[in-house]
Amino acid sequence: MVAYRVETVRVLAIFFNVLLCLSGLGMIGLAVYALAATHITFSGRTWIPVFMMVMGTLVFLISFLGCYGALLEKRYALMAYAGMVTFLVAIQLAVALYAVMHQLTVEIGLDAAWQNAYDRHPKLIRDIQDEYGCCGFKSPTDRAFPKSSPDACLKSDLFGHHRSCFTMLQAGYQTEFRAIIVGEFILIAIQAASLLFTTMLYKQVGTPEHRAATDGERQALLEDERVARGLPIEG
Repeated sequence: MVAYRVETVRVLAIFFNVLLCLSGLGMIGLAVYALAATHITFSGRTWIPVFMMVMGTLVFLISFLGCYGALLEKRYALMAYAGMVTFLVAIQLAVALYAVMHQLTVEIGLDAAWQNAYDRHPKLIRDIQDEYGCCGFKSPTDRAFPKSSPDACLKSDLFGHHRSCFTMLQAGYQTEFRAIIVGEFILIAIQAASLLFTTMLYKQVGTPEHRAATDGERQALLEDERVARGLPIEG
């Protein structure tokens, strides 16, 4: 009964570690996609996907330690894994909450980035207007490209868009931000499940009951092998 319980926990620990490994790769892919998005890089919040990429890489690597400890029932590996995952979960929770609290300042960040681009890199404004089919920041005449006159973009044959770029940039940023935050909390949930079963396995492996069950299973295997060879069973 003890061996069956330990085996069940071990299988669950391995399952969640494999799932954690795949989730880490998925988080890395999501972070790379977010870094390539114009609204993320333009907003100056690239530290969020960069952080997610680092966390995804660490989780991916640490999950191998968890699989090793669960497969071979190594207590030292299970203990090291539990400590690392606990540390990572604490960091991810703190950063995720910080990012959610400061999400309301995205408008200020976008406005400052737009003003900087308008003053120093007007071609960037043109590229954004081309990509999103818009003119200006909060209105078609608000710091738009070309800079010859406030309504140059609105009246231009090349542009002539009647919607501002702010709404498009903000919507794109919020969509990517929500995807990253949801992905982060899913990753945290998987880490918590993996940590739970790994801790349970750590507590059961090496106990007198587990050793007795293991010794009994080993003795049964030896007896089966002796019977298969036609040798007498030691009494």
